[in-house]
Amino acid sequence: ILFLAIFGTHTASSTGRGLFDASGRANLAEVKKLAGKMCADANWQNSIGWTPLGNAVDHDRIDNVKFLLSCNADIDMQAKDGRTALVAAAKKAMSMLQRN
Repeated sequence: ILFLAIFGTHTASSTGRGLFDASGRANLAEVKKLAGKMCADANWQNSIGWTPLGNAVDHDRIDNVKFLLSCNADIDMQAKDGRTALVAAAKKAMSMLQRN
């Protein structure tokens, strides 16, 4: 149940779901393969509204972040809790600066 609450059960696009999953764990080649030439589903949202870009940011997958941005992924698309990939990235950057 916790898995479903976090990752959702959105089934509108199996490609979007696959891209979301891969964005946080896979190498860039797999993300590109799933997105295809048209950068399909770069702004897909799971049941809590999180996008592949936000997932890539959360998991420090910089190559995936750059690729999704080249696909015009929306940095300001809000999850249901109001989070955006841009704010998540800014918080990570601040955290890194504070550690150094």
